[in-house]
Amino acid sequence: MQGSTLAVWEVMLLVRAYKADASAVAKHLEWPRARVQAAVNYAEAFAEEIEQALAENDAAVFETLKRMLPQTIEFAAGSKLRR
Repeated sequence: MQGSTLAVWEVMLLVRAYKADASAVAKHLEWPRARVQAAVNYAEAFAEEIEQALAENDAAVFETLKRMLPQTIEFAAGSKLRR
């Protein structure tokens, strides 16, 4: 998304999480609703591209990330760090 550090597929992760409620996503991001809708429109127009990016994200596992970024550590809220 122009003027943002987020890619359209990342906005679509939020759209999924908020059950397609663009207003809730806009509030979460502190963006105008029209900007979120622009991401949704792009995702609809280029569905294959966005679905591929989402699938790659869904398939990512910690071990894959660790191979790409060896300094990566796994953590979860309320747990101890695993190295």
